[in-house]
Amino acid sequence: MDMLDRKHAERFDDIWIEQDDEWDAEGIKTRTLEKLHDEQPVKRRWRKKTMMVMLAAIIAVMGTISFGAERDWDIRFAEFIGASEVMTDLPGGYKAIGERQTVDGITLTVAKSIGDQNSQWIQVDTNLPFEGKYEAWEIFEAVDVEFLSGIKAFGTMVLPFDADGKLAFLVEILDAEGINRAEMELSAELKDGGRFNIKWKNYYAENTHTFHPMKVFSASSKAGEYKVMLDEISISPVSIMAKGWTMPEFGERRTDGYVPSIHVDSVTLQTGEVVDIAKANLATISGWSSVGRLDCYVPLASASEEERTINGNDIVSVIISGEEFILNDQ
Repeated sequence: MDMLDRKHAERFDDIWIEQDDEWDAEGIKTRTLEKLHDEQPVKRRWRKKTMMVMLAAIIAVMGTISFGAERDWDIRFAEFIGASEVMTDLPGGYKAIGERQTVDGITLTVAKSIGDQNSQWIQVDTNLPFEGKYEAWEIFEAVDVEFLSGIKAFGTMVLPFDADGKLAFLVEILDAEGINRAEMELSAELKDGGRFNIKWKNYYAENTHTFHPMKVFSASSKAGEYKVMLDEISISPVSIMAKGWTMPEFGERRTDGYVPSIHVDSVTLQTGEVVDIAKANLATISGWSSVGRLDCYVPLASASEEERTINGNDIVSVIISGEEFILNDQ
């Protein structure tokens, strides 16, 4: 184990297999990352001892593993999305991607990302000088990122910005359950007709805690009251998501066109402080499917200029549509 830099091992940021002419390095990398992800518990972080034992086993089977150098970009990137205070609570949430393509002399690089199970922020670098946010759209007709596996995102935004004098884009994807390990594709179109298509697969260490209340309660709306069965709450350092059902047997469906939904009212932190979501300028994204599926999502980090003050790991209870849910491990 002396070949491992223990500081980086504890951080568990980025792992790759050293080149060996007899092995498929990319294939080994993929299998290693899949193994590491599968071994991680859903609700609890790894203990250091467990991590080292598993790494030793992988080394014995596959060979030497090297850990990436400390990266300055994660600090600046986290500050850019308003998540600098929760950096240490995003184990494995920072990932280098490095997929690139050149069209008409312009190079786009899907450089790196920060993510959890329901949110993702992607930095796309270019080899163009930064002339201004609006000038970017004089070169590019459009820049977009989508899931190849049919996952839907309810909030996607592309922002040009200055990355050390070069034009870059931040792609913010919110409220898209199942981001981790999803197949992704960036597409970009130049004004002169040139087109980019860059694909990759997300790999994040688990940083989302999931709770299953399985509780029925009455939610109020302008259309009256309706029964909700809340079956899941997932919280990471940068987001909250809750999911439930409103079924025909729970009550008569609304006939006035109002869409039943649930929303996060407030959260209680470990210090006892109660944070009102609306007063903290944190928007709740909520909806209702045709089969009665309810969901709501709150981004605790965003590229918005609003101040973000909540670390999801500090939350001990959540009030959803007037009902309190204590976040005990289940």
